[in-house]
Amino acid sequence: VLLALAPLFQDLQRSVLACVIVVSLRGALRKVRDLPQLWQLSPADALVWVGTAATCVLVSTEAGLLAGVILSLLSLAGRMQRPHATLLARVGDSAFYEDTSEFEGLIPEPGVCVFRFAGPLYYANKDFFLRSLYSLTGLDAGCLATRSKEKGAEVGASEGGPGDSKDPGAESGRAALVAPVASFHTVVIDCAPLLFLDASGMATLRELHRNYGALGVNLLLACCSPPVRDVLRKGGFLREGPGDLAEEELLFPSVHSAVQAARAHRGELAAADSSL
Repeated sequence: VLLALAPLFQDLQRSVLACVIVVSLRGALRKVRDLPQLWQLSPADALVWVGTAATCVLVSTEAGLLAGVILSLLSLAGRMQRPHATLLARVGDSAFYEDTSEFEGLIPEPGVCVFRFAGPLYYANKDFFLRSLYSLTGLDAGCLATRSKEKGAEVGASEGGPGDSKDPGAESGRAALVAPVASFHTVVIDCAPLLFLDASGMATLRELHRNYGALGVNLLLACCSPPVRDVLRKGGFLREGPGDLAEEELLFPSVHSAVQAARAHRGELAAADSSL
C-alpha cells in the first residue's frame, strides 16, 4: 500500500484517514479492557503496554514503538537478572524433586542440598546466583573458604612452613578446621532450567567448585543440556574427551542420580573412616 497505492490516498481528508487508522487499530484499542487481567498476570508486561500506548498517543507512533522496544528489553533484562531460585526435595519414594516452598510433604535428602536456578547464568546475575545459593543453604562458601585457607596456611607454617602443604598431618589439620562448618556434604545444582552460560558464569561455577572443595563439600551438576556441557568442557570446568572420569563424577543425567551418587560416595567415605 505504501509503495504502490499511496497516491490514491493523498486527496482524502484527514478525518477519513483517521477513521481508517482507528478501524485498523480497534483490536489493539479493545485490549484496554484486558489491562486489569494483564496486570494480575504480569505487572511488567502491563507497564510495557501502558508505556508504549501512552507514548504513541502523546508523542508519536515512532516514539511509541521505540519506547515499547526499550521497555521490553528492560523488562527481559530485569527478569533474567533475578530468576527464581529454590531448594528441591524428593517427592515421596519417587525419583522426582520439587520446590520445597511450593509443595508440602517433600522429603529432603540428609546431607545433600539440591539447588535450582530457573534462568541463565551470565555476567548480570552471577552475584544473585551466589547470594541465592548461600542464603538458601545457609553457608557462605566463598567467605568460609577464604578463612579456611588462611587457617590452613597458619597450620602449615606452624608445622614447618608452606613447603609442607602435602603433609598428611597438615591436611588432617585443615579438615578438622573446616569439617564442622557445613551441615551438608554435597550440593547438587539442577541445570535443567539453565539456558546458557557465558564466560562470567563459567568462572562463577569454577570458583564455586573450588570454594566448596576447600570446605570438603562436593559440587555436582544434574540435567545439563548439550550446549551447557560444551561450555563446561571448553571453559575448563571439565576435562575434554568422552568417558573422562572428571565428567562422570561431576555431571549426572538427573537430580536423583546425582543424589544417589552423593549418598554412595558418602557411604564409601564413612566405610573408609570406620576401617581406619
